[in-house]
Amino acid sequence: MRRYTVRSSNPVGSGCIDAVRGDRLLPARSDIDAIRIPHVLSVVFICDYERDTARLRYRLVGEDVGEMYRVPLRGRYQDEFTAPDEREGHLARIREFMEFPAVNYSVGEVYAFNQRQGAGERLLLPLASDGQTADAVIGATAYDWKATRPPGGVEHRAVRWTLWSLDGSRCIAGH
Repeated sequence: MRRYTVRSSNPVGSGCIDAVRGDRLLPARSDIDAIRIPHVLSVVFICDYERDTARLRYRLVGEDVGEMYRVPLRGRYQDEFTAPDEREGHLARIREFMEFPAVNYSVGEVYAFNQRQGAGERLLLPLASDGQTADAVIGATAYDWKATRPPGGVEHRAVRWTLWSLDGSRCIAGH
């Protein structure tokens, strides 16, 4: 797995999202041009969002993301890999950032649920076919197998997540 880092106090403030979404609230899946991001495709995934259940179903999975799981992800639901006692909390977090909408930034042992060691960061951005109502998400996970401590001082075996305004100007929630 390649090593990528985001490490920033404001991980979404670069203006990249604004460049993709234009004058709409959210970019559409069709706005994502793989030719413009070849250096990160292996860590990118796209999921459909099912509004009534808040479930995310994998549609496209980068090679490095796929290697973190024991089964192929395409067509599977993200919450299938969540511990049973954490499933409702996971779905609530998904619904919160997809419905608001907001950018979700996670840091810590993002693959701990899958008995993977190391630390990483993950960005999730809602997508909308109509530019308004989230119906998909694009995500990217930067992960370092060799990290002994997660970035940002997150406790061992923990994941801290924050929600950011779509323009990256402010953190609006965190856990």
